[in-house]
Amino acid sequence: MNNRKGTLGRLIRTLFEFFPVMMPIALVCILFNAVVSSIPTIFMQNIIAVIETSWQSGDWNAVGGQIIKLVAILASLYGLALISSFTWTRMMAVITQGLLKKLRCKMFDGMQNLPIRYFDTHNHGDIMSHYTNDI
Repeated sequence: MNNRKGTLGRLIRTLFEFFPVMMPIALVCILFNAVVSSIPTIFMQNIIAVIETSWQSGDWNAVGGQIIKLVAILASLYGLALISSFTWTRMMAVITQGLLKKLRCKMFDGMQNLPIRYFDTHNHGDIMSHYTNDI
């Protein structure tokens, strides 16, 4: 296997070239999902702090609204993270399958411009291997 320097960068540029709208949306969804997955610890600290203050005073009715508000915010963030996760996984499925198709079409178009000598000097299996395995 021949790894050349800059291949990953070229591949990422090609992804953004083929999918200029879907790739940024998918990246934003991934980042949002990662941020929301780190939030529960902060909310738990806030809820524990509210419970500690009410534990000492014994007034549970006064802090019940605060706890429900924090839990509602956390639940809504989880809902948004679920939507975000569904969106980016669906988009990445479309992007990966579309990238494969577009790369194969681009490679086929490039092979159309090759001289006949190329096809005479390479085995049929080697040429087809580029389409199936290499992509």
